[in-house]
Amino acid sequence: MDRNRDQEVDIYRHTPLRYLGYANEVGEAFRGVIPVRYVKLSYIIAGGYVLADTCSKSSIVSNRVSI
Repeated sequence: MDRNRDQEVDIYRHTPLRYLGYANEVGEAFRGVIPVRYVKLSYIIAGGYVLADTCSKSSIVSNRVSI
């Protein structure tokens, strides 16, 4: 039996979407050659990824746990 088929795909870990979490690193790498607004945008993108991943995981956990 294939274990990967039985598990649900986590789009925040198992797809290229996960690289959005590193957007701020790219922005910092190019800080000297791009306008600062793009560096700030890279932080917004990375922060949005972290927020979306956190909301997704907390939603999954709250659906599993009955209070």
